[in-house]
Amino acid sequence: MKLATWVVSLATLISGILAAIVLLDGPAPLVMDAESYWQFGQSVSGGDALMQTHPIAYRTPGYPWFIAVCQLLAGPHALATLLTIQGAMCALLVPLSAWIASRLVPLGARDVAAVSAAILTMVGVSRLYFARAVLGESLFVFVMMLHVACVVGLATGQAKTRWALAAGLFLGAMILIRPIGQWLWIAHIFLVAPLLLSLGVRGQDRGKAIVIDW
Repeated sequence: MKLATWVVSLATLISGILAAIVLLDGPAPLVMDAESYWQFGQSVSGGDALMQTHPIAYRTPGYPWFIAVCQLLAGPHALATLLTIQGAMCALLVPLSAWIASRLVPLGARDVAAVSAAILTMVGVSRLYFARAVLGESLFVFVMMLHVACVVGLATGQAKTRWALAAGLFLGAMILIRPIGQWLWIAHIFLVAPLLLSLGVRGQDRGKAIVIDW
């Protein structure tokens, strides 16, 4: 195993330990936004999937659905289960960030990029404190990073149709969790448009239609 892989793995482990230490303090108080999210989750787990029993529901449904799944599967341990999953998501941002960074640089610089991204993500401990709150930030950031990873895979890897489908699914999930996700189309203009243009040029150079690579 390469040194970079060891470092990224160690950073992930340390991040997981730090998340566990933060979660040992117990959940943040269920007040304000956290309280309303938990109530929406209870409505969904009770059968009101679209939260229609609430006079005004300002929340997008993705995070309440996530809470409802934890409530249905874990019962009285739903809150602890929810926060544990969010802590795991925070820890998994370390290898995810390392993978993304390694694909954005030339081959010879991939190890340095991966290690740098892993260490920077590990020391960003403020994200761990969101894991102990019933708020959508942890889930949103994790899904956003999965989406970014798929966009990077689309731009740099093979099986482009699969990457594109996965990127679209995660983008949709992001918008369901927090509506601000829909503004990523601005970044996509700069990231995806050049890729599609290059695919079109290569297709013309071959004198045939672009082959869908599964």
